[in-house]
Amino acid sequence: NNALAESTARAREEEERVLAELAASFARHRGQLLDAAAALTEIDALQARVLFGKGCGANVIVPVAAEELHLHGARHPLLEPRLAKLRDAVLGEAGNLGSVTPLDIDLDRHTRVMLLSGPNAGGKTVALKTIGLTVVMAYAGIPVLADEGSVVPRLRSVWCRIGDDQSLLSDRSTFSAAMTATASLLADLDDATLVLYDELGSGTDPEEGAALAAALLEELVRRGCWAVATAHLVTVAAHLEQLPGAANAAMGFDEDSGRPTYRLSVGAPGRSRGLAIARHCGVQPAVVDRASQLVS
Repeated sequence: NNALAESTARAREEEERVLAELAASFARHRGQLLDAAAALTEIDALQARVLFGKGCGANVIVPVAAEELHLHGARHPLLEPRLAKLRDAVLGEAGNLGSVTPLDIDLDRHTRVMLLSGPNAGGKTVALKTIGLTVVMAYAGIPVLADEGSVVPRLRSVWCRIGDDQSLLSDRSTFSAAMTATASLLADLDDATLVLYDELGSGTDPEEGAALAAALLEELVRRGCWAVATAHLVTVAAHLEQLPGAANAAMGFDEDSGRPTYRLSVGAPGRSRGLAIARHCGVQPAVVDRASQLVS
């Protein structure tokens, strides 16, 4: 037993000696190893970009010094049918397997601000996310799901207000959270900023919310930034008709089927179609009919 214990101790000492030598050897080449790891990381990231682009037919868009933002045939990666297997492997769900309605948006030096309106569940928020994600991917050198000929301008930052930041613990409501975010936006906003603002003017009295939304859109135009916002307030859309540098746009709605078309058209605002959506979602006809009578 003593001989076994001594042999075990000597073996442990030898292992520690070998490990110490190996550690010292690595330490002497630490800088080279870190450089090699960084190089391999960069190569891996570049290969991932290439494989992603080939897997979904994406195109590389290089931001240019141009006063225009044109996205043609833009699609969100979570909706691209060719990425279904990848989504299933990474996220555990394939998602949409049908066709995707591409997004076309055109902004230039004459019209840098756009307000999207239209039916609920009609694709307004998805449009904002698609625009933002496409621009960020372009700046990261990742092939984007947009047609050749799309143009992304030189930007300093992308600012997003999408979703609900209300918090019970910090005593922050949906509207106060939106106004806090808006204040931070206005404190650091210039003509090289892309603003994506969802549900502009919501969460408070419709009249005051519309007034704040209209005033914010005027400020975005005055500062010359790029901006796409969504809203359901018709008075805001009406105000925009008299605001040079801004334009109304709407997500389509099929009157015959009572369903959104998910196509964006520029030039006129769209209705929210809340009653039609409610009826399609199964709200009792008597309730929807009564609501129709109460609408002005």
